[in-house]
Amino acid sequence: MARLVVNAVTGEWGVGDTPHTVNVGVSVSRHDDGAPVTGLTTVNFRIADLMTGLLFDPVPSSAVEAKWEPGDVTASGCYYLDIKMMGGEKFNQGSRYVFGIQVRTFAPPAFGAPKSVLDQGQTIVELISKGN
Repeated sequence: MARLVVNAVTGEWGVGDTPHTVNVGVSVSRHDDGAPVTGLTTVNFRIADLMTGLLFDPVPSSAVEAKWEPGDVTASGCYYLDIKMMGGEKFNQGSRYVFGIQVRTFAPPAFGAPKSVLDQGQTIVELISKGN
């Protein structure tokens, strides 16, 4: 199993944000050569709510990979994640939230066998909410 390097920062704007959702930017690269890990989806990301226990689902509601330049087709290994709160809860302005983010890649599935983790890495991200 190889180690993935995972870095994350919050991307909350405060105005025009999706209600009950926090946006997180995540970079994923390989530890051995620094190459970006591309083609990931929400299945590859797991979220641990380390402070409140209010998350709706431990999987982000979306994971979108950025390209390096406008009009470029080269995937970057940099992802924009949306993490939603549970039924009507919102991120309270000025409150502190801490999330663990784990990224895993999987080996090709063997017939009838469960998914096997191939590579993994994790990080922590903190949010002082602007109140969305």
